[in-house]
Amino acid sequence: MDTYAVPDQQRLYRARQQFLDGKPLPEDLLPASIARSWARSRDAGLLPWQPRLSQLDDQLHMLMPEDHLLARHASPEIERLWQVLGGKAWTIFCVNTEGVIVRIAKDQNNLPPLQYLQVGRRVHEPEIGTTAPSCTLMEGKPIVLLGNQHYLNEFERFFCVSVPLWGTQGELIGALDITGIGNRPVHSVLDQLNYAAMAVENRLYDDLPKTNILHLQHDPRLFDTPFEGLIALDSQGCIQAANRTARRLLGLDNQPLKGLRLDERFDTNLKTIIDNPTPELIRLADGSQLYIRNQSQRSAASLKLSTASASSGAVKTPDRLAPPSGPTQASFVSLNRPARLSKPTFLFCSRVKRGLERRSLPAAFMTPAALMPLL
Repeated sequence: MDTYAVPDQQRLYRARQQFLDGKPLPEDLLPASIARSWARSRDAGLLPWQPRLSQLDDQLHMLMPEDHLLARHASPEIERLWQVLGGKAWTIFCVNTEGVIVRIAKDQNNLPPLQYLQVGRRVHEPEIGTTAPSCTLMEGKPIVLLGNQHYLNEFERFFCVSVPLWGTQGELIGALDITGIGNRPVHSVLDQLNYAAMAVENRLYDDLPKTNILHLQHDPRLFDTPFEGLIALDSQGCIQAANRTARRLLGLDNQPLKGLRLDERFDTNLKTIIDNPTPELIRLADGSQLYIRNQSQRSAASLKLSTASASSGAVKTPDRLAPPSGPTQASFVSLNRPARLSKPTFLFCSRVKRGLERRSLPAAFMTPAALMPLL
């Protein structure tokens, strides 16, 4: 049976009325996470027939510095999602752990009550009842709410899907949500939101202090995509941060990272693990293998290759084509994801790359990320 099949709306409506009278909900009516939210909404004194979102006052919450940071990392994905899922009857937004909207994409002529959703508005269960983002923040998992699965009649036409956002320490930092009036293919929307959430989480590593950033995957084709594992190491080889993919690959799902050395998970020494500017298979302690690439060393290797080629006389390149060094090195490393380039920049880099290929420049120097500093 499809977990996200459209429920019987009339049955939901009748059950909610009986629920208010103190009768238990039928066991097969709602997923357990949504049933718990109904109970919390009822206990908060909310009445399903009372409009709440449209009656909220104009007071908005001020965003904190960490909210602006979350908004900055979420913005590219929200904009991309809006291109394929947006419309007059839809909104796509990101909330922090308090349910405050930090970034939103919506039509200026949104239908009511969608127009009341804006940056600074708090999507708070005690105030507006059961919603996908409030359930996601409470349960820490993706939530789908269709029609009368919402607690308030005000949202009986709403389609809502929300997924959690996880920080570099495995902590919940917010949720990504699409809310609209109408229907969409649930599984497709869930896939797109999950993909976007992983991309947001990976962008968090751009702001980490100077560390070795290791990329991990069973399949090297997934490098430089949201599906890659990312680990930040300090100078002693201790894990400082790991995204959800890396945690799964290394069996660290529920394990605290403090004091954990990376080489404890592998059947080799630390130098062998991190000394890979290009993807190399490294054996884990359990006998399986992972492809690993060191992002920091990748950019360093590009610098060494271009310098060696120029000094040998094999290829003469203008000085301005050399990868940056010193203070600009950090920005060079952080641009190591071609998918984040704008279209004009990508086209420019592609043209330069083709010209350099004809001059036999080393391949490590010819990625769009390596060409970005030339602009």
